[in-house]
Amino acid sequence: MADQNKPVRTVVQSVEVPLEAPKMSAKLVAITIFYLIVIVNAVAVMFGFDLKINPNYDKIYEGVTALSTIFSIVLAAYKNHNYTKEARIKAVAAKQVYTKN
Repeated sequence: MADQNKPVRTVVQSVEVPLEAPKMSAKLVAITIFYLIVIVNAVAVMFGFDLKINPNYDKIYEGVTALSTIFSIVLAAYKNHNYTKEARIKAVAAKQVYTKN
């Protein structure tokens, strides 16, 4: 009984907490969609509806990955090129600024 009251050994560590949350991964989105499809299908079967949904995790993952890749490319192109009128004005103004190395 005396052994139960012994102090637990601990180690002091420092942890860095990020100020912003990391971006959601394609895997997390795919798993969430997969779970939602399974839940909807299960509830429908309980009430006698046959939705004929056969969720395939791999296909959902591939679809989410493809969509996130397309979204990333479009966003990168939009952010890194001067498509908007305001961006083109800023680019002209930025070219006039002289920086010393």
